[in-house]
Order: sequence, then structure tokens, then C-alpha cells
Amino acid sequence: MDKRSVNVKFLGEFRDLAGTEQMMVVLESRHTLRDLIHQLCKCVPMLQTLLLKPREEGLAPFSMILNGKEVYSLGDLSQIVPDGSEVTFFFWGVGG
Repeated sequence: MDKRSVNVKFLGEFRDLAGTEQMMVVLESRHTLRDLIHQLCKCVPMLQTLLLKPREEGLAPFSMILNGKEVYSLGDLSQIVPDGSEVTFFFWGVGG
């Protein structure tokens, strides 16, 4: 099965909870941004408090940059994450 490496960067509260500024995540082929978010929750359970709404399966409001393009968590997350991608997680208006 084809695997994809994704460099994930964290800013602000995301960095604080992840305990790192970046990490490499390996996804199975043809995974979406939504899949990446759920994989991160499995890899770093502390991130669930920022990525998922309490007591719900829905996503919390936050922003990401996928290869230079900003994506909002409550928007279209069906975009495929290509091999070698870089995804940065942050809250809008918050610096690194």
C-alpha cells in the first residue's frame, strides 16, 4: 500500500499541547485533511482538546496551511494530502 509522508507544523497552543514544533506523519494513500486531523488525534491525544469539539465528533474551529494555501477546519476538508506535503496548524490571528 502506498504511504505518504506529511510534515506537520504546530503554532501557538497546538505547539504547546503537541510538545513539539513539528512532526512527520505517515498516511496511507489518498488520505484527506480530515483523515490527517483524526490521525493526529490518535498520535498525540492531547491535541484532541484543540482539534475536536467536546463531546462531539465534529471539528473545532481552527486554521491550517496546506502547501501554502489556508484551509479552515469547518470548510472543505476533502482535499487529498499529497506525499511530501507540509501542513501547519494554528488559530487565526495567533503568532508562532
